Amino acid sequence: MFGATTTYPSVEGALLRGVTWFQAVATCANSGKQLCTNAEWQTAVSGTPDPGSFPDANSGDGCTGAASSSSCTTCAAGPGTAGQAQLCVSRFGAMDLVGNLWEWVADWYPAGRTAPATYTDATSVANWPTGYSGDNDDRTWNIDGRANSTGAYRDGLPAAGLRGGDWDTAAGAGAFTVGWYGAPSRVTTDIGLRCCRRGQ
Repeated sequence: MFGATTTYPSVEGALLRGVTWFQAVATCANSGKQLCTNAEWQTAVSGTPDPGSFPDANSGDGCTGAASSSSCTTCAAGPGTAGQAQLCVSRFGAMDLVGNLWEWVADWYPAGRTAPATYTDATSVANWPTGYSGDNDDRTWNIDGRANSTGAYRDGLPAAGLRGGDWDTAAGAGAFTVGWYGAPSRVTTDIGLRCCRRGQ
């Protein structure tokens, strides 16, 4: 999804995904903005509702794929375009920060050697303290692990930050969801981006 934080909300109807971190940086630069830092992303997500796995009647139906009435698309058959999940809005007016697509942030991190061999092999850990995340299920992926570039984890690659979770992360998506599993060269259809404008 192409968008921005705070003063510059997401462009309604857009869906930009399947980009590397390098392409995300260039896309933001072409629009006169920058890829959001991890701190900017965390600020922008403040107040965004988190429907968890099974949203209640007041927060929408994120698990049915009906993004138009969902608080946030966290459990659907696929992503929605920006602005479809009309209740997925932060207190700053930024949309779709929880679920829908993982979003690149500007920060890179060193990768360690503790990650398992594959992405799906126990890389998801719910280790936030009880009560810290909105629904107590926000997860971290591959903290202190090797980075995944082209479908395999590789030694010697940095990990670029990913935030928020995607359309099928369910309860694991949220304002505190963090993934340090993707090398900047990684490209998949569940990764998008978020642009910020600074100094305005």
